[in-house]
Amino acid sequence: MKKRFYRSQSTEKPTERSTQRSTVISSLIIRRSLQSLCSVCVLSILFMISTLVGQTTSSKSAAFQASPEFEKIKKRGYIVVAMTESDQPPLFFTNVAGEFVGIDVDIAKGIAQALDVGIQFNREAVSFNDLIPIVARGDADFAISKLSRTITRNQIVTFSTPYITFHQALMFNRVQLAKIATTNPEIASFIKRFRGKLGIIANSSYINYARKNFPNATIVEFPDWDSVITAVYSGDILAAYRDELEIKKAMKLRSDANLILKTVLLSDTEDNIAIAIAWQNNHLRSLINLYLEGIPKINADNLLKRYQEIFTPAKQ
Repeated sequence: MKKRFYRSQSTEKPTERSTQRSTVISSLIIRRSLQSLCSVCVLSILFMISTLVGQTTSSKSAAFQASPEFEKIKKRGYIVVAMTESDQPPLFFTNVAGEFVGIDVDIAKGIAQALDVGIQFNREAVSFNDLIPIVARGDADFAISKLSRTITRNQIVTFSTPYITFHQALMFNRVQLAKIATTNPEIASFIKRFRGKLGIIANSSYINYARKNFPNATIVEFPDWDSVITAVYSGDILAAYRDELEIKKAMKLRSDANLILKTVLLSDTEDNIAIAIAWQNNHLRSLINLYLEGIPKINADNLLKRYQEIFTPAKQ
C-alpha cells in the first residue's frame, strides 16, 4: 500500500511539473507568436509606407515633367525660328563664307542649345509685321528678327524683355533741310513740328512711330530700306526715319554720305527690340527671358564694331 501511495504521490508530482512546463512553453509560444505577428505587422506597415512613398515620388516625378510646350519641342527635336526673308545685318545675314550669322542667329542658337535641340529657320515673312501671324499660328516657336515691341503686335503675341534698345533717328537730305533750317537749334525746333516727306519702310513699326511723333509729316512708304535711302539721297523725300543702327550703317556704306546727308539722333525716343512668342507659351517666354538675362548688353555701336564685315566697299 505504501508503495502504491508512494507511486501515486510520485505520479502527481511530475504532473504538476508538466503543467508548469506546459504553461511556460505555452507562454513562450504565445510570446513568440506575438513577436512574429508584430514583425509581420511592422513589415506590412513598412511595405505600405514604401508603396505610398513610391507612389508619391512617382506622382511628384510626373508633376515635374517638362511642360507641354517643351515636350512638343523636344519630341520634334528642333525649334522653329521665324525671321524675315531679307537679311538685316548685323542681326542676321549670310556672310561671304556662306554662313548664316549675326546676333539674332547667335541668340536663337543659344536658346536651342539651352533646350538641347536643333534649330530650323522660317524665312517666309516678307515684312516685319508678317512675322506676327506666323508665330500666332504656331508655324514658329518664336520670332527673333530685329522685331520692335509694339502695342499693336502685343495684342496678338507676347514679347520677351528687350535684348536691344536703340534710339530712333532721322537722316535728312542736306539740300532739302537747308531750305528749312541751318543751325542746330533751328533743326531741333523744326523736328518738333516736322512738315515734309518722311520715308519709312512699309509694314514696319516706324509707321506708327511716325504717326505718333510726327503727326504733321507726309509719310511715304517704301518696300525696303534701300529704297528709302535712295529716295533721301536723291531729295525725293526730306528725311528717312528708322533706328540709329540703320542710320549709322547707311552713313558708313557710302563715302559721300556726310556731304549729302545729315543725321539727327532722337535721344528721347526708344526702339525696343524683343522676341515674339505665342501668348499662351508662358514657359517658353520665361526660359527665353532667363537666357537673355545672361547675355552681355547690346547697343548699336558695339554691334557695328563686332560685325565690321557688313561694310562693303564704298559705292558711288
